[in-house]
Amino acid sequence: MFDPVTAWEDFRRNYSVSGLPAYTSRFRKRPARTCSDPGAPWENLRCRTIDGWSFSAPHLRRGGRVVVLVHGLHGDLARMEALAGLFGSRGFSAILVPVRGHDDHPCRRTTGGPGEALDVSAAVCAAEEYGYSPGDILLYGSSMGAAVALKAACIHSPSPLGGVLAHACYTDFFAAAKQKLGPFRTGVLKALLPGEARRGLEDFRPADYARATTRLTPLVFISGTRDSVCPPEMGSALADSSARGLFMALSGAGHPHWEKPELQNSWQMEKAVNLALDWIAGDLTVEGTLFVDEECNYRNVPRFRKNNSRSGGSK
Repeated sequence: MFDPVTAWEDFRRNYSVSGLPAYTSRFRKRPARTCSDPGAPWENLRCRTIDGWSFSAPHLRRGGRVVVLVHGLHGDLARMEALAGLFGSRGFSAILVPVRGHDDHPCRRTTGGPGEALDVSAAVCAAEEYGYSPGDILLYGSSMGAAVALKAACIHSPSPLGGVLAHACYTDFFAAAKQKLGPFRTGVLKALLPGEARRGLEDFRPADYARATTRLTPLVFISGTRDSVCPPEMGSALADSSARGLFMALSGAGHPHWEKPELQNSWQMEKAVNLALDWIAGDLTVEGTLFVDEECNYRNVPRFRKNNSRSGGSK
């Protein structure tokens, strides 16, 4: 029987443009919320991008290896501090990267990923100037930050980095938007974006960077099996396109929300990071997908089949 109330709710969910103007304003101005300096024992590293922006990146020294942490489109530096502690338990120093359009970066507008990769590259250069060797520098990125980390690793291919952990990485921005918003609202989103930002995102293909990154830089793609924005098929496709890639599926996990720690299984994430670091170090051999369940047990399973990818696969 036809239910007009249900039909109306379906129509509103699929075709309402409510909220999209506010979303696209992220590409026109900085959000009101900014993150303050984390303070001691963090210190600031001076960074300068190849397109001329200068900023300070908080750095916490713990050892001879360092992880560069990159948040997502709606994130900030504070949301990466817990992860700094997680990597710190493995002896890693940490660098938090302010990216354009966020925090106290002097460039007020985000590009959604393409320009932010230059900020991460500047932080990598600052780490090298501080004394870290390229092989001891790892990148961790969440959502947009994962795609940014891949491009930054590709930029530094001549001096290969120690590895990349790409958490909830999309194959391309608008494929992820369709997963969240549907085709109609994604079309409206593209129409509302500034032309320069839209063209930049259309050309921003993480699979191309994964494919171009030397096999001397291992790439780990982490996806939640219930991620409705960047589904696991995307992570699997990216791993398949990499010269040296591992795909890791987290059972029951959704898209990372570091601003809401209660939505994250911290034990599962800690297990995933430790397994990824063991694989990067060569202490763990994996064939296929590394599957981590909610109780932190893990096993190898076959890869997701490419023809099931809702993202259309890598291009």
